[in-house]
Amino acid sequence: LVGRIGYSPTEHFDLGASLHHGTYNRYKLDEFTIDAQRSLTITAFDWEFSSAQIDVVGEYALSAIDIPSSLQGLFAEHQRGVYLQVNYRFGNGWIKMLPRSRFVAVVRIDAVDFDTNIDGDAHNRISVGVNFRPTNDTAFKLDYHRDAIFSRVNVLERAAGVNFSVASYF
Repeated sequence: LVGRIGYSPTEHFDLGASLHHGTYNRYKLDEFTIDAQRSLTITAFDWEFSSAQIDVVGEYALSAIDIPSSLQGLFAEHQRGVYLQVNYRFGNGWIKMLPRSRFVAVVRIDAVDFDTNIDGDAHNRISVGVNFRPTNDTAFKLDYHRDAIFSRVNVLERAAGVNFSVASYF
């Protein structure tokens, strides 16, 4: 079962709720039942606001995983994550040879908890960057990020990095 319901009270604002539910394991082999049927449920809520120069987008998701009792404590039964991103568009047509080009300043916050039943096993990140879009469907992205990574036993590790990527959508 997979679906999404969206609500747009204005042309600039969209809210959505999604659900994915189904069996994730192989529980039959030929005519033999080899395991119980185990399910995975993912529930998500998303939002998007767009104006002439600013976009605010994000999503919050929860998962519930049916884990065999012998593996409980080793594998997560519940996970969650959230992100919030703000885009600011500027510099439209600054490059005369690419009149549809623009730049986008981006700030993004991510938080993922890989096991909600324990402290730790989580990854948080804040990113700032700039994208160059020669067309709507192509982006050159450069960003700097700071990370807080919590191990399964809740030991904090800090990290930072620079990413460069290219994306083209067709």
